[in-house]
Amino acid sequence: MLNFLKFTRRITILLALLLLVACTKNESETQTTSTKESTKAPTTSSETTVAPTSIIKTHNYQLFDSKGLDSRLIYHYEDDKVIKQKTENIVLYSFLGITDAKTAEEAYQAQAQQYQGLEGVAYSIQYNSDRMIEHIEVDYEKAKISEIAHIIGIPSEQASKIKFISFKESQKILETNGYTEIKDNQFQQLP
Repeated sequence: MLNFLKFTRRITILLALLLLVACTKNESETQTTSTKESTKAPTTSSETTVAPTSIIKTHNYQLFDSKGLDSRLIYHYEDDKVIKQKTENIVLYSFLGITDAKTAEEAYQAQAQQYQGLEGVAYSIQYNSDRMIEHIEVDYEKAKISEIAHIIGIPSEQASKIKFISFKESQKILETNGYTEIKDNQFQQLP
């Protein structure tokens, strides 16, 4: 059970840090998107189309321990602003010091309830015979950071200062915490 508590605490701290990174941004800073104008052939009225030049990018990260932990984070971001974050945690019960699905479900039940009913947040957890599989998806265009901050321990006065989640800062925190960037979906797999 000690491993379980360490794992839960580590994930909670990591998520809290990811939400806090945007607090360091200057509140007066504004983000601009450059545009590209193109004019069609002359007509009786002038027509101009404007298309954004920034694109949404995706980066994958993994924290892997062959003894029973596979934590994957997938970021979709535009410029430095995270648009969507997907998390998949696959954890063997033996890694957590738990012997069965019933014990894992009892231990995670309260945590799972915290995600229910939050706009922009999708949460599911499966308890299989030897492992649990947790999926968390946060759509930051729909979710209100002030509403989701409490589930990971961010005080409400700090949550109101967060304007967006910074991909660059998230990337630094992930790498500091042992996550590695994954190219071409080449994730390591648990047996």
